[in-house]
Order: sequence, then C-alpha cells, then structure tokens
Amino acid sequence: MKVEVIKTGINGEGIAYIDHTPVFIPQVLVGEVVDIEIVDKQKRFMHGKLKRILKKSPKRVLPPCKIQARCGGCPLMIADYDAQLEAKQALLRQSLIKYAQIDPKLIRPIIGSEVQLGYRNQCKLPCAMVDRRLTTGMYMANSNYFEAVEYCAVHEQGLEQIRHKIVEVLNAHHLRAYDYHNKSGIRTVIIRGFDHAYQACIVSGEEPLSKECIADLMEIDGLVSLWQSYHTVKKTTDM
Repeated sequence: MKVEVIKTGINGEGIAYIDHTPVFIPQVLVGEVVDIEIVDKQKRFMHGKLKRILKKSPKRVLPPCKIQARCGGCPLMIADYDAQLEAKQALLRQSLIKYAQIDPKLIRPIIGSEVQLGYRNQCKLPCAMVDRRLTTGMYMANSNYFEAVEYCAVHEQGLEQIRHKIVEVLNAHHLRAYDYHNKSGIRTVIIRGFDHAYQACIVSGEEPLSKECIADLMEIDGLVSLWQSYHTVKKTTDM
C-alpha cells in the first residue's frame, strides 16, 4: 500500500493517513512516500510495516548504530541532526499548545547540542539470557524479541564501561534473567552517572544479591552507590 508520511509521532515514528485514519510507521521520515503493509488495524488508528521506500527524504542518513532499526531506542537517528531538531521542536510545540495552553509566540526555537553521540549519562536496560549468559539490551516495540546491546552509541564512555563490568560480575556469580514462574533473577539494570561517579540499581525478583556479589560489584572503579529493587509484578514499570 502506497502512502505519504505527513508528520512525526511522539515515539519518533512516521504518521501517514488512510481515509483520514492515522497509520503509525516506524523507520520513515516526513515527506517520504513508502510502500507499507498494515499489521494492526484498530478503530481509530493503524500500524504499518515498511516494505520499501518509493521516495526517499533528502534528510535521511545512515544511522551510526548497526542495530538502530531493531533496538528502537533512537528512532530519529535515521535523520540528519537538523531534521531531528525540527521533529522535536514540532512535537514540543504541539504538546505545549494542546496540553498547557501556552501562547505559541512564547515558544522559542530549540537549541541543539554540540554533541550528538556519547552524551547520555543514564540507562535503564532489561536483561535476558543470550548464549547462556545474562545480557542487557532492548525489546523491539510491541514484541517479545530481545536485542542484545553490545555497544550504545549515545551512552557516554564511562556509562558503557560500568554497564559491561556490572554484567560481567553478575555473570561471574551465575545470575540469570528474571523467571516469572519462580520470581527470581535479574530484570533490569539501571545506571546513572555524574562527574565520573555512578549509581546502579539492580531490579530483580525476590532473591537478594549475595554478599560476595555485592562486594565484587562495589569493586568496580567509578561505582559509588549500589541498590537492589525487588519487583515481581508482571505488568508495571520497574521503578
């Protein structure tokens, strides 16, 4: 089915219209004409899957992350930075006017960052078993497919080092991903950092981390605070 992408959605997906019904399509940009397959049809909206691009946007770029399309964490990475700012400005403007009744004249132009990669100082990544090892990654949108994240281009270097060292320690102590049946294992690793000092929270089932595991984690250079959060409710946020 041939459609034209009209605007950007709040999750970075493209939005086209079929008979006045919005169709949400990942991995497309405003102005592109694309061939799609409808994969979900609701009363007020639809979801489409990109089959091929018929007319490519001049703002489309090759993302600097090899798993960008599968991870889904950075949907606007397929556009050049000016186009990313335009999309974010439009979404912010729409929200301020619609929900806060802000006078449009008071909304100033967005200020871009001098650094587009390696800037993020926090992460919250779910865990899964890959090749019998505990791994952090992301679940593809609207699916149970887990994509291991070996390297994240938007994480700062220190955050990435801490993340990998934490996972190494958890594997050294033979910890596994969360099992909903026995309510044990690791669900999520949350890390926050500032000025080369990092705090980690291990979200898990009902089983506490061993004293030995805690001691090894606290030996990680730069990790200054460690927490464990027990979370066994299936359909709520971790924190």
